[in-house]
Amino acid sequence: MEAPGQQLSLLDGIDFSHAQSLSANPQLRTEAINRFYHVIEHFEALECKPYYRNYNRPGLVRLTFEYARSAESQDRLLSAFFHRLLLGMRDSDGDIVFDSGLRSLLFAFAEDLMNSFFIPLRAAGGKHTPQLTPLSYAAIQNAQTLEEQDQIKAFKGTPTRLSTLRSACLVRDRYRCAITHMFDEDEAERRVKEAQSMGHEDAQDDEGNRLDANDEYAFLEVAYILPHSLTEEKNGQLV
Repeated sequence: MEAPGQQLSLLDGIDFSHAQSLSANPQLRTEAINRFYHVIEHFEALECKPYYRNYNRPGLVRLTFEYARSAESQDRLLSAFFHRLLLGMRDSDGDIVFDSGLRSLLFAFAEDLMNSFFIPLRAAGGKHTPQLTPLSYAAIQNAQTLEEQDQIKAFKGTPTRLSTLRSACLVRDRYRCAITHMFDEDEAERRVKEAQSMGHEDAQDDEGNRLDANDEYAFLEVAYILPHSLTEEKNGQLV
């Protein structure tokens, strides 16, 4: 897909030229997924808050795979993952050596995902919704069904739509970022004030954890799921 007046080049950060469909080989796909989780779960278990530069990199890669919109999209991500980490997909490719070198390759891959797809605009802490770039415009358009696009045409881009979308995502994720696990600043402030007005000693999150006015929170923005179309390429262009 091409955004209005723009030609979208395939980003250099992630190389999908080695991508292959694994649907024709279920055994290979199963082995690749198992090895993928073997790597991710090992390094994710070693992560602890505060995360390096504020987000969980193995967790980001895992969630990108799990929320991909199709099996083909997952296959392309798997191919790029193993190519970038210099690993084979098959069990017969040998044991995985969990050393600092592999960790560095994984973290670099996660940072490319973040920089190429999840941060189209770097906002320096301001409480506003980032403006769409051609890449994020294409991502949103391809992530929506025709029915969904028809439903939002009347108020596309308006504060009402953005507020509704953000509220739905916050409720779904219990007001916590899926990557950093930080609680939403506005909701924390609201709950603390409500607890104080009712004479309660503590405010709590949805899991019963204590919220304190002096804790560190973050204004959470909407993160769009990586759509299938962003991982297709034709002559170096996104289609």
